[in-house]
Amino acid sequence: MVNIYNFVENIFQPYVKYVNTLQKRVSKYLIRDILHLKLRIVTDYKNSRVNETSRIENIRKMRSGNISYWLNKLNKVNAYDELFVPTVDIPTKIGRPIAADGSVISISLENKNGVAKASLNLCSLLDINTQKFVDYTISKSCNEHDALSTQVNKLQTNDLIIADRNYGKYVLMKKLYSKVGFLFRISKNMNIYKDFIASTDTTTIIQHNGMNLKLIKYAINKSTRKAVTTYFSNKGEPKEEDKCGIYVLCTNRLTLTEEQCITYYKQRWRIETAFKSLKSNFDVRNPLRVNNCKNPIQHVQYTLGLSFMMYNMARELKNKHDKVSDKSCRLSKCFAEIRELLIKTVLEPEMYDIVSRIQSIYLILSKHLNIICLTTKGKRNHKVGRYKSMKTIENNNKIVQ
Repeated sequence: MVNIYNFVENIFQPYVKYVNTLQKRVSKYLIRDILHLKLRIVTDYKNSRVNETSRIENIRKMRSGNISYWLNKLNKVNAYDELFVPTVDIPTKIGRPIAADGSVISISLENKNGVAKASLNLCSLLDINTQKFVDYTISKSCNEHDALSTQVNKLQTNDLIIADRNYGKYVLMKKLYSKVGFLFRISKNMNIYKDFIASTDTTTIIQHNGMNLKLIKYAINKSTRKAVTTYFSNKGEPKEEDKCGIYVLCTNRLTLTEEQCITYYKQRWRIETAFKSLKSNFDVRNPLRVNNCKNPIQHVQYTLGLSFMMYNMARELKNKHDKVSDKSCRLSKCFAEIRELLIKTVLEPEMYDIVSRIQSIYLILSKHLNIICLTTKGKRNHKVGRYKSMKTIENNNKIVQ
């Protein structure tokens, strides 16, 4: 697992020093203040740049043209390799269950040298166990299948990709068959679905187009069916097959049991909740909110890099905290603490004590849990809640190390 202290000291602090070298001349405004602004405006609300600029004393009276100039300097840094990749856990020999999904992001881009674009497709991979993103990419053609075909090169052969019916196509399964394991829900218009659903078997192994595939019937209860229908209703009109009571899962891992396949597919929903948290706390829906942007795609990629980096660090913070505590802290609270930690590192790169700050973050989260216990529980659970929070405080030093 990624160590927060090592990341801040060995990755983020050198990055801040490199950003400072981009300022070649003495100026009234410092580029580190622009990085401070960028960390703050990567939030999901309108007019974030205007609102956050008014709160930062050093750049409060800075003109819009100067802000855009320095932001363009920052956008040239590869945030994916420099900041996001170090937050990804090193894969072990044991295969990881990885959920795949895509999301549309709005850019409203008018490029004089090319065709105007209104949206891009963000394709992401989430480790189900750690609930951290292991990869993301922008599909300019809005084709999730092509994006996944390139992302699979960053995975191990023993990993298992889990995805919904949009990925359950013959062409994509053929591309992934010899590279990685997959578990897809297939659609009703496929012949293998029709033949299998007509049989009385709950699971079977077939050979199709040179592939040995295992099919599993997954019975959906009414509550799950209602939740799925409601979810797809918010994204658009749900298809008829989303309302049916039986899903058909298809995998190339023949050794997986019926129960394992169903359990893995249920856990796929974690990427939906991860996207919801990501969009609610970071500027992923509309990442292009600046003027005079010379390279808008670069700006989008940099914004996404910061967003995914802070999401993974906050999830790491939550995972470690919940590991030693009997109660789960709020992820939004972890987002706020990680953001402030990085901002203070930017403003005081040499004098700032990272260890003491990280320890104080765990104390804040523990106090946050204690407040929840005091306000939501009765007298009997009052003492239990306090004891659990104190237990968390005692383990703070172990977590940091």
